[in-house]
Amino acid sequence: MKKFLLFAIVLLSVCITYAQGGWKFVGYEFIDGTKTTETVLAGTSDYMVDVAKFSGNKGNIEIVKKRNDKSSGKLLAGVTYNVTWTDPQNTIFPGDIIRMNYTLKTVSSTSWKPEQQSAKFEQGIYGIYLANTAGEIYFNKDFSSQISSQKAIDKGYKDKEIKKLVVNMGSGFKAVYSYEWNATLTRSNITETPTNTTVAGNKPGWYFVKYEFYDATNTSEKPLAGTSDYMVDVVKFSGNKGNIEIVKKRNDKSSGKLLAGVTYNVVWTDPQTYIAAGEKIKLNYTLKTISTTASWRPDQQMAKFSQGIYGLNLANSAGEIYFTKDFSSEIISQKPLEKGAKEKDQKTLTVFLGGSFKAIYHYEWRN
Repeated sequence: MKKFLLFAIVLLSVCITYAQGGWKFVGYEFIDGTKTTETVLAGTSDYMVDVAKFSGNKGNIEIVKKRNDKSSGKLLAGVTYNVTWTDPQNTIFPGDIIRMNYTLKTVSSTSWKPEQQSAKFEQGIYGIYLANTAGEIYFNKDFSSQISSQKAIDKGYKDKEIKKLVVNMGSGFKAVYSYEWNATLTRSNITETPTNTTVAGNKPGWYFVKYEFYDATNTSEKPLAGTSDYMVDVVKFSGNKGNIEIVKKRNDKSSGKLLAGVTYNVVWTDPQTYIAAGEKIKLNYTLKTISTTASWRPDQQMAKFSQGIYGLNLANSAGEIYFTKDFSSEIISQKPLEKGAKEKDQKTLTVFLGGSFKAIYHYEWRN
């Protein structure tokens, strides 16, 4: 009986250990393949000009690839195609399938067709491809469906390991989603609060639909340089939505001595629940340092709305978009919000509070 209980405890411990940890979205990058090149036109002394360019914003772009005779300007070959895609999940746990929606539509074609496209997550030697509902992993003909990884996602090998989902849209254009492995992340770290606020009428605009808080509480150990001892890094918070205190500290494991640290308070208000196209998104934000040791200061903070290829930052009254020193002011988007690309188009305002803590406001476009 004792052996059975011991086995059960060990098995439960293994299951709990495996269940912890997940991949958290930490960054988005758009690789712009725009270029113009000239080459000799075969059999002549003339040149042909190859152009690749795009228009649009994150999640909806039109790509043009064409070849013209340099002297006459005559179009020799070309293709124009539209790619529409949604963001994959913000958080992926071991055993999950990574998913997103993808649409390829040819607008016009002269001798050429859209370049081969694909989406691949950096797992294993060759990566894991995402396949459409027809089972295809390479796309060069029109389709619209969900694409999903052919295998489940594995756990990371070490904390803060980075992996990328690369969405290759052809012609050198790519959307790159970076994920970081957090060994302490559990499904309970992610809290979502649906809105119960409804704006009267049927006005077109961006409507708040849910709130998400990412709890980055974490404890890790690493060797203390020049000794056989270890240092313990702790990141934690206290408080509630709109007012939290973040503690980031490093202690000697044996003595408990504080080696470095910082404690700071962040207070913020919710942004608008309704924003019309042409208006700016705004909220009040206060950063106050409570204590600091060994020159540590609050982690860099910022707020960004997912508009355009690179996102739209919010700036404080001093014009700063990255915050590491104390201030209190309204922060406002540097540009007005654009209308949605389609009904129920999704965007997020992510407030990076430092220490990997985040407050995420989800918006939906309604016509």
